[in-house]
Amino acid sequence: MNRHTLTVTDKVTFNKWKNGELRFNPVSGNFIGNFCYSEENYREYVKYNHQELKNGFIFNNTFYENLPDIPLATIPKEDVVKWFSNQDNDNALTYTKWTEAGEYSHYSKEYTSPSGDELVIFGKYTK
Repeated sequence: MNRHTLTVTDKVTFNKWKNGELRFNPVSGNFIGNFCYSEENYREYVKYNHQELKNGFIFNNTFYENLPDIPLATIPKEDVVKWFSNQDNDNALTYTKWTEAGEYSHYSKEYTSPSGDELVIFGKYTK
């Protein structure tokens, strides 16, 4: 059975990774040092950092009946970045380590979008 991974990033980030300035977590798809602030990331942070109760949950010493009720703006970005960085550190690889890891071959291809964005598509595949 053939296996294949695919990741798309901007050329600047890819080159920083290739030059050793960043590490890449192939499990989460995050580059360490290049965190994306999104509602999805905040929700994941809350999901793993709350205490479940029978009738709701506690997050940051406050009771909530439902997970979506938490006001995301009250969560400091620094807390989310720190938590994701700790999660990513377990699997984060330099470009060199990523190319050497496992029995897969790797590839990368540069692409310029119609709007002029310079992208790099990269991944691994079985031979």
